[in-house]
Amino acid sequence: MAQVTDPEREQARLVSMAELLVDARDADGALETIAQLQAQGARQIHVQRIALRAHQHLKNWSEVLRLARSLEKRNALHPVLALRLKQMACEAMLEERRHDPEALSAFWRTLSADERRAARIAEPAARYFAALGRQEEARRIIEDALKVNWDSRLVLRYPDCARPGQALPQIQQAERWINEHPADADLYYTLGVLCLGERLWGKAQSSFERALKYADREQQSRLRVRTHLALARLFEETERPEEAQRHYRESAMLAA
Repeated sequence: MAQVTDPEREQARLVSMAELLVDARDADGALETIAQLQAQGARQIHVQRIALRAHQHLKNWSEVLRLARSLEKRNALHPVLALRLKQMACEAMLEERRHDPEALSAFWRTLSADERRAARIAEPAARYFAALGRQEEARRIIEDALKVNWDSRLVLRYPDCARPGQALPQIQQAERWINEHPADADLYYTLGVLCLGERLWGKAQSSFERALKYADREQQSRLRVRTHLALARLFEETERPEEAQRHYRESAMLAA
């Protein structure tokens, strides 16, 4: 590279250097080289791709998000890769703001509708808003995302959006979803949790039992463990110790 001195080849030399540096995980060196290119007016898509990789190595998530959006808009990134990079950046930036409600809200407003509805973005956002006591915002996030992207992570997060003693709207919404997804074990579990919180014992029990009925024994073993534990808690609350013990044993056997 040092032997390339032709001024007409300077940009090509710098692009090659930046690519070699980022391949060697010298992200800072790559970005310094890219800065030289940009000072010369270079704005090639390939340079942006190299910068994207460098910022990803450095965990500069705001730049990763900006560049991924820019390259996606110009059809210069595969849609699946663009989505993955945007999800990674948003997850990290949401986590950075999880203790600051104003910063969390401000960042959430900067996201596009498609980004907000991606399960890997909507689920942690709802979790952080709920933890900060902003259940209504968490509920809107999940309900909006589930309209276009039915995902078990969002379904199972839904009970966190309910305030104690005020879960009736969520129960009604879960029942409407069941009309559309009548064999969804995660949804029955969620409805059971909501009803359990409101001390609707019979409805909670039937929901949990249906969750066990529809849960896949191989792929949803964790859900089955959680459901048996929930039933054990319900039977303890309703003073049926023998049934509670049976479900504790079932959960222990599945967990093992």
